[in-house]
Amino acid sequence: MGKFVLVVIIIAALVYAGMWLLEQRRVAGHNRPRKPAPRVSAPDDDDEFLRRLRRPRSDDGGSDHGT
Repeated sequence: MGKFVLVVIIIAALVYAGMWLLEQRRVAGHNRPRKPAPRVSAPDDDDEFLRRLRRPRSDDGGSDHGT
């Protein structure tokens, strides 16, 4: 009876270790990003946006609507 219990414990330990290894590989695979995330920039990081802000406006605020 003692040998049977020992064999069952060894088999259970091997199955547990195998399942643990499979789970670790699955979790590690999901943590790796597949593509780099696109870089998001704020408007004040955009040179063209800043140039347009510095440029003098040709209209006078929209008062030429004919009224």
